[in-house]
Amino acid sequence: TPELAVSPAAAAEAINKHGLHVLVNLNGYTNGGRLEVYALRPAPIQVNAIGYPGTMGAPYISHLLTDRIASPPETIAGYSERLIFMPHAYLVNSLQASYPHLLHPRHRPP
Repeated sequence: TPELAVSPAAAAEAINKHGLHVLVNLNGYTNGGRLEVYALRPAPIQVNAIGYPGTMGAPYISHLLTDRIASPPETIAGYSERLIFMPHAYLVNSLQASYPHLLHPRHRPP
């Protein structure tokens, strides 16, 4: 997208101009994650999801999309974010559908 080719300030301004209420970070602390854009707080609610299942420890990330396995309830005090618990799994995928060749033969679809 064009926003990726601009400075963090320009990207944050463009996001803010669109009036987004929720901005979701899918990268966490990975290369190219553009966290400097999130640090400028272009949206009122900023959520970390999928890319990193732990706390970001960043004051500009307000929520974490997780589950009770990745983030056991007894560890909530260690998170800086408000936790949004998915009922079954925070990472929605299907190993069986996406990578059937990696499954043990007895678990492969017919």
